Amino acid sequence: MKCFFHVGDDRLHAGYYCKAAACMVARSSFKRFCCIAICFTLLLFIAQQANAHTQEQPITLKVKNASLESVFAEIKKQTGLNFIYTRDLLQKAGKITIDVKNESLERALELILKDQPLTYSLVDQYVVIRKKEPPAKSMETTDSNPRIVQGSVINGKGEAVVGATVSVKGSKNTTFTDETGRFTLRDVQAGDMLVITSIGYASREVEAMKNGPLIISLQPRVNELIPVAVVISTGYQQVSKERMVGSFSQLDSAAFHRRAGLNILDRLDGTVTGVLFNRNSANVPIQIRGISTVGMAGANEAPAYAPLIILDNFPYNGTLENINPNDIKDITVLKDAAAASIWGARAGNGVIVITTKRGSFNQPLKITATANLTVTSKPDLFHIPQMTSSDFIDAERFLYDQSFYDGEIDNSTRPVISPVVEILERKKAGTITAEEAEQQINSLRKKDLRNDLNDYVYRTGVNQQYHVSLNGGSEKISYLLSAGYDKSTPGIQGSRPDQRFSLQSQNTFRISPTFDLNAGVQLSQTNNRSVDFASFLLPGAGKANYYPYAQLRGTDGSVLATPKEYRTLYTDTAGGGKLLPWQYRMLDEISMYDRKSDNLFVRLDLGAAWRYRDWLKAEVRYQYTTQQIESRQYFSPDTWYARNMINLFSAPDNNKIVRNIPMGGILDAANVRGTTHNARAQVNIRKTWNIHELAVMVAGEISETRNSSGQRRMYGYRDEWGTYSSNLDFSKPFDTWEGLAGSLYIPYGNDEGVSTLNRFVSLLGNASYTLMGRYSAYVSARRDGANVFGVRTNNKWKPLWSAGVNWDIAREPFYNVTWLQTLKLRLAMGYMGNVSVGRSGFPTIKFISTISPTGLPSAVLGAPPNPDLRWESVKTINVGVDFGLLKGRLSGGFELFTKRSDYLISNTPLDPTSGVSSYVVNSAQLKGNGFEFTLNSVNIRVPFVWETRAGFSYNKTIVQKYYQPLGNSIISLFFNPDVNPVEGRMAWGLSSYRWAGLDPETGDPRGYLNKTISNDYQKLAQDSVENQIFNGSSIPLINGFLTNTFHFRGFSLSANIIYRLNYYYRRPTINYSNLFYQWQGNADYADRWQKLGDEALTTVPSMIYPADDRRDQFYTYSEVNVKRADNIRLQDIRLSYQWSRIKQLSIPVQSVQVYCYVNNLNWFLWKKDGGRLDPDNPTQSYPVLRAVTFGTIIQF
Repeated sequence: MKCFFHVGDDRLHAGYYCKAAACMVARSSFKRFCCIAICFTLLLFIAQQANAHTQEQPITLKVKNASLESVFAEIKKQTGLNFIYTRDLLQKAGKITIDVKNESLERALELILKDQPLTYSLVDQYVVIRKKEPPAKSMETTDSNPRIVQGSVINGKGEAVVGATVSVKGSKNTTFTDETGRFTLRDVQAGDMLVITSIGYASREVEAMKNGPLIISLQPRVNELIPVAVVISTGYQQVSKERMVGSFSQLDSAAFHRRAGLNILDRLDGTVTGVLFNRNSANVPIQIRGISTVGMAGANEAPAYAPLIILDNFPYNGTLENINPNDIKDITVLKDAAAASIWGARAGNGVIVITTKRGSFNQPLKITATANLTVTSKPDLFHIPQMTSSDFIDAERFLYDQSFYDGEIDNSTRPVISPVVEILERKKAGTITAEEAEQQINSLRKKDLRNDLNDYVYRTGVNQQYHVSLNGGSEKISYLLSAGYDKSTPGIQGSRPDQRFSLQSQNTFRISPTFDLNAGVQLSQTNNRSVDFASFLLPGAGKANYYPYAQLRGTDGSVLATPKEYRTLYTDTAGGGKLLPWQYRMLDEISMYDRKSDNLFVRLDLGAAWRYRDWLKAEVRYQYTTQQIESRQYFSPDTWYARNMINLFSAPDNNKIVRNIPMGGILDAANVRGTTHNARAQVNIRKTWNIHELAVMVAGEISETRNSSGQRRMYGYRDEWGTYSSNLDFSKPFDTWEGLAGSLYIPYGNDEGVSTLNRFVSLLGNASYTLMGRYSAYVSARRDGANVFGVRTNNKWKPLWSAGVNWDIAREPFYNVTWLQTLKLRLAMGYMGNVSVGRSGFPTIKFISTISPTGLPSAVLGAPPNPDLRWESVKTINVGVDFGLLKGRLSGGFELFTKRSDYLISNTPLDPTSGVSSYVVNSAQLKGNGFEFTLNSVNIRVPFVWETRAGFSYNKTIVQKYYQPLGNSIISLFFNPDVNPVEGRMAWGLSSYRWAGLDPETGDPRGYLNKTISNDYQKLAQDSVENQIFNGSSIPLINGFLTNTFHFRGFSLSANIIYRLNYYYRRPTINYSNLFYQWQGNADYADRWQKLGDEALTTVPSMIYPADDRRDQFYTYSEVNVKRADNIRLQDIRLSYQWSRIKQLSIPVQSVQVYCYVNNLNWFLWKKDGGRLDPDNPTQSYPVLRAVTFGTIIQF
C-alpha cells in the first residue's frame, strides 16, 4: 500500500487517511477481480481446447491398399484420438486407398469408411467403430416408434444459420433453428427425409436417422441472387426479417467493417437510413428519425437526446471507447415503436443494438488476425480565409489613435497587450524612434501564427490497431477469445500516445441437449495522454484568440514568449527578481503538459438456457459492468500555471516574499466510477402447426446503476515522492500580488463528489402470430417502474405498447406479377418512452462544498417535488412496403412514418413569490413525420460485379407546445445552436433579422421595424419573433447515401457518396466588438464598407468607433449571413484485394486481404452556396482531417 506524506512549510509529516486506504483496498480488490476473471476465461479456453483441438486437427493421408488398422494408427498419430473396435469387425473390412490433405476428421472418416460395412461415432477422446446398420427400405420395415432428431445448420464458413426451416418431407412437422443454428424435431420416424431451407441458400434433404446429432451444411444459391437471410437482434430476441413488422436498419458485418477507425457509431454515418449525424451540435451528435425530446432543462445537465445503446442484450451505460470495433458482429437500429417499444421508457430516441461476435458449435478453430495503420493529415490552416496580420495591425493602429487601449495600459490588473500596442507605447514614450517603430511593425505584418502552428505544433497523426480472435466449437462447447491493442499518436507535437488494451471471451457450454450455460468476460483498459491544445491558444484577460502575427519560435530557434493574462512589460520586471519567472512560452508549456486519464472497464455476462421440446425455451441472464476512470493533471513547478498561482498569491513582507501557495507543483486528481447490475428472466415460445406459427416472449428484469465522482487538488505537490502541502488556508481571501486580481480565495478544488443511484424494474412481453406464411400480427407491452418517477406515476399501471401487421402479398394465390417476386406490406403503431435519470420526482437539495468564512455547510434547492413526474411518451405510426424483383437483383423498401412526443420534460415558469422561478414538468410536445427509401441492386454480374446501395430519408419535427418564454430579447433565439424550441416552428429552426442593406451614407447595417427600414438596434433586438425571418431548418431535412461496389476476381473497390439537403447554416463574419475586445477577427474585414458606393459591392458594415455591440449582433444574425447548406460529397473510398486458399504457404492460411481506406475526403461534388466553407462545420478553422488507412486481415 502506498502512503502519502503531507508537507506543510518545511516540516514533513506522515498522514494516513482512512478514505484513501479504503479506496486503495477497493482498487486492490478490483484488480484481483480482474485477474480472477482473466484466469477463469483462460482456463475455460484451455479446457475446451483440450476437447476441441483433437477433433479439429486436419488429417493428411495418402495410402494405397492399406489395412484399416494401419490407417487408424496413422490418424491416432496425427490427432491423439484412440480407436475402439474389435478385430472381428476389421476382418470384414477391405483395403483402403485414399489421398486427402488437410481434411477434417469427420470428412476423412467418412471417406475411409465409405465402402466399408462399418460406421463410427465420436465419444470424447475416442472413435468408436461399429457395424453399419442396414438402411431402412420402407416405413413398414423400420421401427415405427417416433424419435427425436437434433442437429445444427451451418453455412460454408461454419457459421450458424439462424431461422432456417427444418421439416419432415411430406408432412407438416416443422421447426426452426435458434440463434446458435440448433434445432430439435420430434415425432420423426426412421427413414424420414428432412428438408432444410433458408433464404439465400439452396435447399437440402438429409436422412433423419443418421447416428448422432446432424450437422447440415447449406450452400448459397448460385442460380439466383437472393439476399442472405437477415436476422434482427432486438436485445431480447433474434427475429428473422420476415417476421418483423417494425422499422429497423442493420449494418451487417461486411458493411460495418468496410470502414476503419476507433469510433463505433461513426460507422453508421452515411450508411443507415433514418440516422443523422449532426456535426454542428455536441449535445445531439446523432438522431434517429429526428428528436423526440426538447432536453431535460436542468442546470449543468446534458440533454437526453441520445439513443439507447444495447450491448449484448442489456443497456450499456459506459463510454463506447471501451468496445473494440473488431469485436463487433453487426449493429441494428430500431426506429419505431413496434421495433423499439420493448425497451419501454428509455427507447424514445431510438435504440441501437450492438452485437459482438461469438463462436459456433461444430466449427473448426478459426483464427483471424487484423492489423491496420491510419495516417491522419495535418490540419489545413489556410483553407479558410482569415483576417491577415496586416489588416489586424491596421485595426490596432486605428484603435490606438482613438485612445482605445488607454484603459488597458493604465489598468492595475495589467491585462495582456499586443506587441504592436507595446511598440506604439515605446514610440510615444520616446524610447524608440518613429522609424524604428515603423520598421518593427512592418516586420510583424509578414508574420503569420498559422505558419508557426503548422511547423512547431501540428504533425501527422498515426493510429495503429492490432487484433486477433480465435473462435470455433465442438459438439459441446462454442468459444471465442479475442485480444486487441490500439495505439493512437495525436497530431500535436509533444503528445504522448493514447493506448487501449482489450480482451474478450465468450463461451457457451452444452451441458445436455436441452441445457446450455453461457459465460463471457470483457476487459478494456484505455490510457489517454493527448494534449488539449485549444487551452494553449487562450491569452486570457478576456481575449478569445492570439493576434494573427504571434510568433512561437525566433529565427535563432529559441522559444519565444507570448503574453498570457498580463502584459509582457509587466511580467518581465514584476517582483524585481524575487518572484518566479512569469513569462509564458507556448511550446515549452506543450512539452510540459502532463495530463492522463485511465479508464478501466469490466463486463461479466452469465446465462443459462433450458429448452423443452422444440418450442419452449426459458433463460436467465445476468450482466455486471463496472467502469472506473481516474484522471490527473499535474502542473509541474516549471509550468506557467503553477508559477502564476504561486506568484499571484505571494505577498511582500519586509523585503521578503511570503508565499501563501507553497513552492512546488499542483496536482488535480479526479475519479469517476459507475457500476451496473442487470438481471433478466425470460421465456420464449415458438410453435408451428399446420398453417399456424406462434411466437411469444415474456420477461421480467431489474437493473441498478450507481455512479459516483470526486475530485481533489493538492498544492506543493512533488510528483517524484507523492507528497504535498496540507496547511493551506482556504477559509479567507488573500490580497493578490500588487492587486492584480483584487482579493481571492485560494482555489479549493476539493469536492466530495456526486453519487447517484438509478433503479428500474420492468415486466414485458410480445407475441406474433403468422397464418399460412402470409399474414402476421404482432403485439408488445412493457411496464417500467423507476426511482426517478413520481409516486403517482409508479402507482399507475399503464404500459407502453405497440401493435402491427405484416402481409406477404407475393404469397397470395391470386398474385401473378412474375417480375415482382417479393411484395410485403407492414403497418405498425405504438408508444415508446424517454426518461431523464438526472431528474427525480422527489425534492432535492445540493450541498455546496466551498469553504466559507463561517465554516458552516451551505446548500441550495435542487428541485421541488413533483409526484406526477413521468416518462416522456413517444407515439409512432409506421407504414412500410418491401419489394424484390429481377430474381433478387433489385430489392428495397419504402416507409412512411409519423411521430408525436407528449409529456416532454421542460422548464415551465412559476410565480417567483413561490421561491422557485421555474418548475420542471411534463409539458412540451413535438410532432414529426417523414419517409425513407432504400434500394439494393446488382447492376452487372459478369464479367465483373457492380452492386449499389442507396438510402433516402426525409424528416421534419415541429414544436407543438413549449411554455418557456424567450424573454424580452430575441437574441437568445439566435444564440442557441441546438433545438431552439419555439411553438409552431421546426425544431432546429434557424431564424434571423430581416435585412434592408447597408446605409449608403454610413455603411451601417439596416433592418425592418414595423415594416420600416431602421437602424435602431435596441428596438430591433426587442422586436417580436414573428417579425423576423424564419429561414428553415439548421439540420438536413433530407439526407442519404449512395454506395457503389465493384468486384473483379480478388479486387474490390467501393465508394460512398453522401448528400444532405434542404437546410441552412449561418456563416461566421466580422464582429467589431469581438475584434476590438477579444482579438477575434474575420476575413470579411477586408470587404467592409469604407466609402460611398461600397454598399453596392459588399454587405459587410463599416467599422465604427466605439463599437456598438447591438449593431454587431444585428449584422451577425441577419439573414444576409444565412446560406443554404445543401451539399453532396464523396465521403470515402475503399480498395481491397483478397487471396483465398493460398496453397503455396506451409501454414493453413484460408485467406489474406489487404486494403486501403480513405475517409473524410472533403471532396464536394456539389454545394448549393458554392463557398469554401464546409456547411456542416462552418465555424471550424480548418476542414475535417483526412484519414488514410492501410490494413490487412488474415484468416487461418
